[in-house]
Amino acid sequence: MSASILQNLTVLVTRPSQQGIGLCDLIQEQGGHAVNFPLIEIRDLEPDEQLQQTLEQLAEFDIAIFISANAVTFALDKLPASNEWPEKVVIASIGRATASVLEAEGYQVSIKPESRFTSEGLLATSAMQDVSGKRIIIFRGEGGRQALAETLQSRGAETVYANVYKRVLPEYKAGEFTASWQQKIDVMVTTSSEGIKNLAELAKSEDIQQVFQVPLVVMSERSAEFARTTGFNGDIIVVDEISDKGIIEALIKWKTND
Repeated sequence: MSASILQNLTVLVTRPSQQGIGLCDLIQEQGGHAVNFPLIEIRDLEPDEQLQQTLEQLAEFDIAIFISANAVTFALDKLPASNEWPEKVVIASIGRATASVLEAEGYQVSIKPESRFTSEGLLATSAMQDVSGKRIIIFRGEGGRQALAETLQSRGAETVYANVYKRVLPEYKAGEFTASWQQKIDVMVTTSSEGIKNLAELAKSEDIQQVFQVPLVVMSERSAEFARTTGFNGDIIVVDEISDKGIIEALIKWKTND
């Protein structure tokens, strides 16, 4: 891969701050210019009585699903200090990064997609087909999608959500977003529908209409459709793989075909 293949390309990266740094570095390694402007901030959720009770009863579940790397970080921090991970509770993850964080912490990930690192990809694994009578806990951020739990329930499982963090729009001073557009932005990267929504809200609040015509990299066809219905009229580029590497490959493919 040429180190200058993204030369003269300015990319607006909207991932949460720490998660965006690695992607920005990769863009610049390929000769591009990255503008790091996080549109989602990850914040801890203090455990309420219900969550604490659920975590204390972790051994009663059969499968624990971790939606994201953030879910791992905030969930493990909330587990009772005296309790080891119950041996009977099988661990599942959706993405490679999520699995890597779990494995780095010493946990065995037994169920994960081979491709399509989404809820749908996890649901397609053989281990998630016959779940009738199983109790499944889903570690996630507040307000996530319902499709995973609904499908598992339709297959006879009992599901419980454990919301361990929340996503919010970072606080910016008036004009900060406008300032980031003083340079020509060639393409934008968003990694969730919430990021797309926040991007549209900031563009409207600061009246930067060109945002809606700039090409947008998204993680799924579902996000692409959401972007279109939210008003984005430029190219919508869907990655083949949900990872930093997949985003870089999508940017290169788009740029070289442009």
